[in-house]
Amino acid sequence: MTQRIRKRGVAGAATLALATALAWSPAHAQEQDAEVESGGVHEIVVTAQFRGQSLQETPLAITAVDAALMEARNQTNVEQLAQRAPSVSFSAGGQGGGSQTASVNIRGIGQNDFQFPNEPGVGVYIDDVYYGISFGTAFDLVDLDRVEILRGPQGTLSGKNSIGGSIKLFSRKPNDDPDAYVELSAGSLDRLGLKAATNVTLVPDKLYLRLTGVGRYVDGYVDRLDYECATGRSAPGGNFSTRDDCVIGTEGGQKVLAGRAALRWLVNDRIENNLIVDVTRDRSEASPAKAILLPPVNGNDYVTGPREYSNYSTYTGYPGLADQYTLPAISYLDSWGISNKLEIELSDALMLTSITAFR
Repeated sequence: MTQRIRKRGVAGAATLALATALAWSPAHAQEQDAEVESGGVHEIVVTAQFRGQSLQETPLAITAVDAALMEARNQTNVEQLAQRAPSVSFSAGGQGGGSQTASVNIRGIGQNDFQFPNEPGVGVYIDDVYYGISFGTAFDLVDLDRVEILRGPQGTLSGKNSIGGSIKLFSRKPNDDPDAYVELSAGSLDRLGLKAATNVTLVPDKLYLRLTGVGRYVDGYVDRLDYECATGRSAPGGNFSTRDDCVIGTEGGQKVLAGRAALRWLVNDRIENNLIVDVTRDRSEASPAKAILLPPVNGNDYVTGPREYSNYSTYTGYPGLADQYTLPAISYLDSWGISNKLEIELSDALMLTSITAFR
């Protein structure tokens, strides 16, 4: 069950149907009306070549989705979005890196290793800022203007190490539209979600602030069972469960808090500066997984029933070895960053853009 509450000014009420189809020109940073073509498809403006272009006129292998389409498809994270793009494979929580880890491949090129020294083969960017590791890149889609997926090689366009392509997320910029929304979600397994955003005009026609927040909680649905307790058979590691049902934890639970503040300064008709600060605190459980085929080890079968939402998580590596307890029950992620994008229009044909960020 999802309830969405919006508060809009009188001037903005008439543009409700077009609000999520608006795009931003990097040169002027002004709203462009969604144009309805003869085929009934509204125009999406992309910046894959560092200038505002219609998606239909961009000579690249690119998939672009705007906020209206993401909402219509009920896509809430990058993984769901990538699954609808051709030649793109996106999985979260693989390779033991935690539920926030993204393994992305485009046309078979990518990087599955989540370790910090290894940069991804498919670059992930938020507001043109590169995320250099796989851990912490399984983002939610919160208050976005559009998403562009470029199928590679696009290193010359997107930047560092994007040999397989890139996934670029662009958040909504603050403006003078006095809109605000609150989205509440509730469901089974104690699911509770909250998303909210609002614009604040600090100085008319000059300085705008946009605040965005998200919170999400849901219980895990795959039980982690202690093998010795559940089967009565002796196994390495002993009995860790203190419950009658032999459950030592769950997988699939989510507990996320995140916020973002964006400050937009229109210095004059040719100079614009955007400052963004974001913070995320994630205490989600490990991604749900279930073994369906494992050979018996020392006479013990470590595969649970085919219709059971459970696994013997006492042993996440090979039982009896030193690395048998490889995955903790919770993945801890504390992420924050600050970025600044300065755009100076030197002439009608030349623009200087400076992007500075720290994460």
